[in-house]
Amino acid sequence: MPLTGPGFDAVIDAYLATFGVPPDRPQARPDVGNTPARALYASKGWQVLLEPWHSAPDGEPYVILGLALPSSS
Repeated sequence: MPLTGPGFDAVIDAYLATFGVPPDRPQARPDVGNTPARALYASKGWQVLLEPWHSAPDGEPYVILGLALPSSS
């Protein structure tokens, strides 16, 4: 079972910040092998930020996807 919740999301945001990913960028975490979900996200412009990612040392691998938000002028 993957970890979830605001505290866990903050950990993910802090980790991604080390790679220059802003915390307000939408994120999704499908299983690495979930081809239909990944295809759907890709068709909507989502990009791979990190693969594989494990929520625990012996946990299932996930892919972290991000979506660039349109800039507001």
